[in-house]
Amino acid sequence: MYAMLEAMKVADEMAEEKELTRVTVFTDSQATLRRIQSDEAGQGQVLALQTMNWADALATKIIQVEYQ
Repeated sequence: MYAMLEAMKVADEMAEEKELTRVTVFTDSQATLRRIQSDEAGQGQVLALQTMNWADALATKIIQVEYQ
């Protein structure tokens, strides 16, 4: 989860420097991909919420986030 959050931060920084329209984040953690789909209480909730907030911030800049 922490790595996913950091990836969102890097993507946001890159968006400031370059004209990005799409960001693809690669992970081999199925648990992380499932966790960022929901804000329900549980392990990793804080990091999941922060990740979702970064993704929303990118969306407001018209940047599509894709997870692989």
